[in-house]
Order: sequence, then C-alpha cells, then structure tokens
Amino acid sequence: MTRCQLGLLVLVIVASCKDKPEQRSEKAVASPDFWPDAPKTTTTSGPARALAYKPANVTGYTIDIDMRTTPAAAATITAKMVLALAFKDAKAPTSRDAYFKKIDLDVDAAGQGMKMKLDNDQLTIVDKGEPMTLKRGDAGAFDVGAMLDKPFTTLSFANNHLTVTSNPDNPFTALGGDMLDDALVLFPDLPVEAVAPGHTWTMMRTMPIGGGIGKFEVTYHFKYEGDGGCPSAAKSCAHLSFTASSKEATVQSEGVSVTASYGFAGKVFLDLERGTIDESRVHMDMDVKAAGQSLPMGGTFMVKPS
Repeated sequence: MTRCQLGLLVLVIVASCKDKPEQRSEKAVASPDFWPDAPKTTTTSGPARALAYKPANVTGYTIDIDMRTTPAAAATITAKMVLALAFKDAKAPTSRDAYFKKIDLDVDAAGQGMKMKLDNDQLTIVDKGEPMTLKRGDAGAFDVGAMLDKPFTTLSFANNHLTVTSNPDNPFTALGGDMLDDALVLFPDLPVEAVAPGHTWTMMRTMPIGGGIGKFEVTYHFKYEGDGGCPSAAKSCAHLSFTASSKEATVQSEGVSVTASYGFAGKVFLDLERGTIDESRVHMDMDVKAAGQSLPMGGTFMVKPS
C-alpha cells in the first residue's frame, strides 16, 4: 500500500442523500438511540463558572470509530477502528505527549479488506495476501519500537486552546499522518472567561487528510448546556453540545479526484474537578465523490478515558 493510498484510506475512516452531512448528523444526535444512557442535564442556570483544562490529569483515552456507507452509496465501505492512547509529561507544563498503546483497524471497501493491528509487541498488516508481521527489533519497513516508544504528537493546552504538533520522528507520522488531527473533538477549545449555562462559542480547526494530501477547514458551534452527572463515576460534569461542518473540498491522489464535505454533531462531558474530558460521542457524516461515484458515509466516534 502506497502512502497516497493509505492517505485515501484515512480520509474514508476519519472523515469519514438529500440532506447535507451536517443536517444528517444533527438528526442522528437528536435520536434517542444515539446515546440512550447519557446523563441528563440537571442544572441549566446559575452563576458563571470557569471551564478549564488541567493537562496533568490527561493520562489516557480510547477512541472507538465505526463508519459505513449509507444504502444510497455506489459501493459498500465499512471501517472500524479502536485507538488506545497514553499521554505523558511533555517539555512544557501545559503540554502532553501522546503515545500509541493500541491500534486495531478493519476496513472493507467493496469486498477488498485491509486490517492493521499494533500492540505493545508487534505490527500486523493484512492487505491482499499473506499477513505482514513486524515485531519489536525486527528490521523492516517500519520500526515498531519507535512507533510505540516515541510520542507521535504533542497536545498543548494554552488559555484553553488546543494546539496539535506532530512528531516527524515517529514512523507512523510518515506512514499515515497524525492520528489526532485537529478536527477530532477529543479536546475542544473552551472559553477563556467564566461562562454560564446557555453560553455559545465558535471555533475553527483544520482537518488534515492522511499522507499530506490536503486539508479541510471545519467550523464548530458549541453550547454549554449546563451541569449534571458524568458518564463515568466522576462527581459533576459540564454538559456541552456542538454541531460542525466543512465546505466541500477536492484533493488528488494518484490520478484520482476525491471531493468531500463533512458534518458533525455530538455531546461532550467535561469533568469539572479534574479538568478533563470525561467522555464524548460524535456522529459524523460525509459526502464523498471518488472516480465518479457517490459514497455518502455516516458513523460514530466514542471517546472514553482509559
């Protein structure tokens, strides 16, 4: 698999009808089936409070992704991924280095499958033929030890704003791009000033497509709904909701023109005491056109502490 082919694959996974993508996402999140056991907001008024990150408490998260084409698509594509991450102290006190603990990827595109697994000991890729397995210390195309032992990106929390800086020394960065691109709402920007329930704010981030193929600008609209319980056993969480969308953009890869636009909607629970994301869930929809075929997709991202 070439770098550009993997880049297109990442586009489908993480981007990735009459309604636009953002409208489809909003409908999905409004459904009782989206997150039936999510805690209800119990306090919707009161004095302003500070919503703030405490980077030292950011230690580990698991991201579960499940995407698939809609019945109207020209071909059937499914993509599932579990990504387990560890965060450790970085050079700056407000920064955290992110490390891979586990990647489990399973993609099927019109009957052609590709699987990749990375754990503490080895990397296995199955793509048209015999599996390729590399263990720590093996000579080969990828240095498994470097993938796991070197941070692949650094998250900087300054004035409640998140900045992501990829580490080019991690082999996976060159292979498929940063797995924590700015568009994924793992840590949304928070207001700098104290805010009361009902406060809204807007932020913009750039979503890079794997392999350096291109970028999409995504605009998010957040609302602080109020306070209530947390999905975990944490004491109290601020409940945030959001919608997001991108303009349509076209990129080229190996002679193939890919046009895509995105829509997002979701819920985020911020642990008020620890200053971390307790849990979040995002529904993502995308319209993709590749090689003259329409491939609308939809799916969910679930982010939990580990």
